[in-house]
Amino acid sequence: MKDKKSGSPKKKLGILEAIWYFNPPAHHLTKLIFATFMPLPLSRCQTSHARLATLCVLVALSIGTPITANDSISGLAQREASRRMQGVTQASADISRADTLFREGKTQEALSLFESIYTSLPDAPLTQETRLAARSGYISTGCARAQELALAGQAAEASQLLDKLASISPSDTRIKAARSRLTDPDRLPPALTAAHIENVKKVEALLLKGNSFLELGDYDNANRTYQDVLRIDPYNSAARRGMERAEQKRSTYFRAAYDHQRSKLLSEVDRHWEDPVPPATADLNAMFGARASSVTGIGRESILDKLHTYQMPRVEFEKATIDEVIELLRLRSRDLDPQGKGIDFVISLPDENRKTPISLSMQNVPMDEVLRYVAQLAGVTYRVEQHAVVISSFGEQNTAMITRSFRVPPDFIQSTAAGAAGAAPLIHSPLPPPQAVA
Repeated sequence: MKDKKSGSPKKKLGILEAIWYFNPPAHHLTKLIFATFMPLPLSRCQTSHARLATLCVLVALSIGTPITANDSISGLAQREASRRMQGVTQASADISRADTLFREGKTQEALSLFESIYTSLPDAPLTQETRLAARSGYISTGCARAQELALAGQAAEASQLLDKLASISPSDTRIKAARSRLTDPDRLPPALTAAHIENVKKVEALLLKGNSFLELGDYDNANRTYQDVLRIDPYNSAARRGMERAEQKRSTYFRAAYDHQRSKLLSEVDRHWEDPVPPATADLNAMFGARASSVTGIGRESILDKLHTYQMPRVEFEKATIDEVIELLRLRSRDLDPQGKGIDFVISLPDENRKTPISLSMQNVPMDEVLRYVAQLAGVTYRVEQHAVVISSFGEQNTAMITRSFRVPPDFIQSTAAGAAGAAPLIHSPLPPPQAVA
């Protein structure tokens, strides 16, 4: 069927127009085909039906459309037109999604989506309306993104983005307005950089942290945090004010500490004006008086008390050894001890001293007197230690130093001098006392 005015084959021209519904992978090939066939005279188009069929097959292959032996030229065109209509529908849905992202403040994501939609749509009648909508959204989102980049100190990146937008729509007033705002020194300081914006964020975070330390009473950490602010921004007055408040709080505490310490020291001075009242005589006797007859303590003093207190009604030894005598004293001390512990004895003697015979007969004597006579007869010595009475020879080296502390009454010196003659030594020696030489 031919056109009445031009005599061109309507069916064949309709197929060629359908092929022009853009597909990105085949764009360059489609242009090459149209540059080759569209300039042909109509008479040649009428007589070149086979060539036109070949053209449709090449376009279908270039866009990846499967071809079978039963496919006609009109069927291929209809299938291709349907597929590209679906692409336009999908682009419209993507535009709505990009608008939503832009309203949510996700400018960078919206810009990428608008750019992808715009560059994927061909400049053809079928896609003209969708492509214009994508371009409008692309420009609006791009201008907003350029403003964000400029405020973030990335003026060069913002200018490059506006240049890219101007290349697709040179006369768009939105691009011109955005460029005017970028070059306005009142809106955008020329010295603003990305590093300055980052430092502002750090300073704000540190000031918030320092104020928090100040509210918690941690004045040392507050001062250190404010000093970190001044290392970034040397002329930050908020940090200096914070340090001033911290020092005021510290000064208040130090004044309170001063008052407390001063009152404490004055109280110590005043205490020395007191004249202590001496304790009564009854209190002294109770504190430093004679030992109780019932000895239940432990330690060296307790052993000495037991030796002096425990009375032995009768003592009879006939050629007994030192081991036998000490064993008898140990058993007798347990009988006399209300707690049944008695006195422990440790024999540290060589064999020759252990075999010395001891013969002794005494009545109603304390145990310390028995021990003194036994040591004298056996030729040994003894000493009272913390936990036991140690029997040793005279030649044994004893390097242990025993230190004792005693609480004595104020008249201890006078009373000791008066009763020194009757005092018994703590460590007894079987040797006779030295005599004066004439």
